[in-house]
Amino acid sequence: MKQDVVEKADYAVVGDRAALEFDYGDTIEKEWICRQFSIVFPDLARPEEVDRLNLLYMSKVESLRGYLLKTHLMDLKTNYRKGYLIIKSKNQVNVAYADGINDFNKMIANTKKRLTYLNTKGLSDSDIRNRDDKLGKLAALAAFSKPYRN
Repeated sequence: MKQDVVEKADYAVVGDRAALEFDYGDTIEKEWICRQFSIVFPDLARPEEVDRLNLLYMSKVESLRGYLLKTHLMDLKTNYRKGYLIIKSKNQVNVAYADGINDFNKMIANTKKRLTYLNTKGLSDSDIRNRDDKLGKLAALAAFSKPYRN
């Protein structure tokens, strides 16, 4: 329990500091985040150590993301190889919607693949109808994510 309290205080302090130092449209660089959380990526390290540090970094970033969004109304978007862009307020709705639709479409595609590439040899007719019914429902869900065109 004490570790949870330290963790929450850690990202809250860093989140408040980020809100003071950065503004909408700025990029919070990866190096800045690493310095704030005292994460050091050594030049030479075993793969296990690099994996551990990457997981630690990503968990800190996700905590920071959530804190900045809920407390300071700052939404972050990955700016590959640079850090995290603080999305301008006027763009937050469209970015959040586009990201959500993208995630939804990936989930639909993954589920469709798993239902399509199924070994049906051991399935009964009822099982196959159930699978086909689920594919139909999935197709209906996917239709809702398509943009409306006149």
